Amino acid sequence: SWSDPWKGSAATHRLATLPAYVDLVYLSFMYPDATYTGGVTWAGTGIQFSSDPAVVKGAVALLKQRNPRTKPLTPPLPPRSPPLPAASFPPAVPAVRCSIDAEFTRVVTALRSAFPAPRYLLTSAVWSIGAYGQGAWVNSQPQGDHTGQSVNMLSAFGDQLDILNVMSYDAGPTYKPKEALDAYRSLFKGRILMGVEVPPES
Repeated sequence: SWSDPWKGSAATHRLATLPAYVDLVYLSFMYPDATYTGGVTWAGTGIQFSSDPAVVKGAVALLKQRNPRTKPLTPPLPPRSPPLPAASFPPAVPAVRCSIDAEFTRVVTALRSAFPAPRYLLTSAVWSIGAYGQGAWVNSQPQGDHTGQSVNMLSAFGDQLDILNVMSYDAGPTYKPKEALDAYRSLFKGRILMGVEVPPES
């Protein structure tokens, strides 16, 4: 949301003009402990659209009208302070789902309980090397602080997630996206999206 250009009307907003082949769009980022009840401000939500909230709400409504299969999601930032409230963000537009941007098992179980399937999609952004350090990928490269970060969560609670978003960009010259995909596939049987960066990469 922070990089989205200002628009004065819903019809001209980028969300309203997305092509039909886009099936997921992330409205990033919101505070996990935010409470939004509508109105004309983004204050306290973490969402940083420069456009008026009414414009964005209207753009999402137009998007759903034009492309009913496209699902807007609102990824929260990591918690500002524990504990994480399970659900405190009633969507301004009924079609908006919630995704997660952390790998903690308590977050997955709390959000799945608050946002039951199949009405809501629950997704997680996971590190490029988060499924390494196990099985055939014990020594996969590169290695770092995030090696294996998703292994325990996916092994125990992966069936509660609908989609994984693998941050498979800026991972260094030794990183092999297909190897990372295989590692995640060994732990998770749902939909896996591999993130790419428009060149030139960082």
